[in-house]
Amino acid sequence: MGSAGTESGYRWLRHTADLRIEAWAPSREKCVAEAVRGLVDSVVEATGDPVSTVEFEVGGETDEDLLVGVLDEVINRMDMSGQVPVTSTVRAGSRGLDVTCGMAELAKTEPVVGVPKPTALHGLQLRKGPNYWSCAVVVEV
Repeated sequence: MGSAGTESGYRWLRHTADLRIEAWAPSREKCVAEAVRGLVDSVVEATGDPVSTVEFEVGGETDEDLLVGVLDEVINRMDMSGQVPVTSTVRAGSRGLDVTCGMAELAKTEPVVGVPKPTALHGLQLRKGPNYWSCAVVVEV
C-alpha cells in the first residue's frame, strides 16, 4: 500500500505483529517526512485540517538514528497526547533534524490498527542512492 512509482512516496507491508514501512524521496529530509506519512497512513485514516502545530528536534549519530528518533517521537505523541500528524515537514537542523507537524485529534480519525510501539531496529536503513534517498523500518503494531 502507498504511493509507489513517484519521485517521493512510501509503501507499507503489514505482517502478523509488525509493519514494514519503506519510503523514498530526493533528499534525506523528505524521505524521513515520507516515512512519517507512511507510518500515520498505515495506522489511521488521518484527514482534515490540523488543530495544532508541534515542533521538535531530533539528534543522532547516524541517519538511521535520526529516522528512528523522528518516528519514535511521532509514535510517542500519538500515544501520549492523542494527536496524529496530518502534515509534516523535516529540515536539516544544527543537531540533526527539525520537524514541524500539523496535528489532528487521534479520536477524530478512523483507526486501521492501534498505535504502534516504538521503532524496532531490525530491517532499519536510511541510505542515499544515485538519485534519491530511501529508507525502511519495522514497527510493532
